[in-house]
Amino acid sequence: MSLGKGQESAIAAATVVAFDLSNVNSACAALETDCTGQGFCYDVNSTTCEYLADKQLEWDVCDTVGPTGTVAACVSSIEDTSSPYASTPANCGFVQYWSNPTVFPIDCRCGDAAFESPCKRPYELSSVVTFGKGPRPRDLATEMRLWNGPVYGREWFVPAFWKTSSKPNQTMIYAIHLDTGDRRYFSGTYNDPANGLTRVGTGPDFVQVMDMKVGPDGQFYAVGAASEISEPKIWRVDPATGNRTLIFDAATAPASALCPNGSTLPGLKTVQMAAQGWSMDSQGRFYFSMVNQPGPSIVRISADGTACDYVTSVVDVDSNSRENVGGGYDDFQFDFRAFEIRDPDGAEGPQGEKLYAVSNNMFLVVDIATGNRSLISKGTDVGNIGAGPINAEAFGDRWTRWDPYRNVYWTVGALGGSSAVTVDPTTGYRATWPCWHPSLGGPLTACGGTGKALIPGYLNFGGFVIDPEGEHNLYFAHDTMAIVKYDVKTGNAYTFSL
Repeated sequence: MSLGKGQESAIAAATVVAFDLSNVNSACAALETDCTGQGFCYDVNSTTCEYLADKQLEWDVCDTVGPTGTVAACVSSIEDTSSPYASTPANCGFVQYWSNPTVFPIDCRCGDAAFESPCKRPYELSSVVTFGKGPRPRDLATEMRLWNGPVYGREWFVPAFWKTSSKPNQTMIYAIHLDTGDRRYFSGTYNDPANGLTRVGTGPDFVQVMDMKVGPDGQFYAVGAASEISEPKIWRVDPATGNRTLIFDAATAPASALCPNGSTLPGLKTVQMAAQGWSMDSQGRFYFSMVNQPGPSIVRISADGTACDYVTSVVDVDSNSRENVGGGYDDFQFDFRAFEIRDPDGAEGPQGEKLYAVSNNMFLVVDIATGNRSLISKGTDVGNIGAGPINAEAFGDRWTRWDPYRNVYWTVGALGGSSAVTVDPTTGYRATWPCWHPSLGGPLTACGGTGKALIPGYLNFGGFVIDPEGEHNLYFAHDTMAIVKYDVKTGNAYTFSL
């Protein structure tokens, strides 16, 4: 296999001269090789060529290494050698980096790159440092966090929760451009220094929006709640104006619009839903995880918010309140969360749609027509399905997204954990912070590391999206305030918008 497009652009066509290193330390130094505009000079020897061969990469420079020992050549770990960082320490010098160059303008995989601002952890950057133009989420309040939303056009719509002692549970949804990192207010509230609480868009105020999706009618639908286990609300939001309409509120909905919990005891007789698991199907119906009795369950609210039914339910062993709904796997101890609905077979109409979810260290699929449940992957000490990380690191437990470009599910988000884990739906194989090497494929877990900008333990519940264009790289809402971009080919990551 020859070098691919990325490697060709990062390994410049310099004059390559064989050199005897018996009396000097470097062919590059002895030949005074000029790599201006092409990266930097690298002494290529048999070890380099063995590494390339192991990665199934061929380079004609290696043809001269055998008989001569060492040659000098210009290389770069940054594919665009016109980048302002192409001649800085952020141009990583190890062969594992320049043989798999990043498409980003900076390479944060190597140690020296940590001194460059885009490669530092966002939380550690001074408040005056900014990337991208426009209003900044970090300026909303001392206490704030970024949640999750959809890509619409070339913008990622990201809800930012913020609060002060006098203004609890506020939300401003930002539109962040995927090409520039520029930001704009879209819908919600922010604190204007001169005018106080200021609203963008009309309609009922948000209460901590956690997720937002594009409905089958082209409108945005946002779910929010005071906490992950508080009664959820759903707003419809006009993507052109940011105007809001509250269409469902579990706290005020009549009992007829909610599912019964089957309890025979005094107190609540309807289910307690949670926004930790929420999605929509192609008919505009809403799916929620359930907490408390009658056991791990998923319920469905009609598109108009007036009716509820059980999709699947696994009744607690000690509960006789109701029957199970759906068959199949039933050994659950924890609630369902991190929902994704899609039709894996591309069938006509909604009948082929399935709901994918995480429950502790399991990744499963639910047939929303029958409620039947099947395990796809399980990461435990005993009874594994699929290889990969186990127990607390087996899956991300807040978000699931299907990646149609690599045919895996990404599961992301863990409070204090390190999880961005892909799942192969055919084999159940799990990979943590994977990359797709251009010649070896993927998912691999050793393409050089993400660097310091993306600190897995502080990913928390920040959202993420997959770019529908270009290299289909990922964007993560990180450190509660920043957008970090992740190069799936190399594992490189840098702060993109702050």
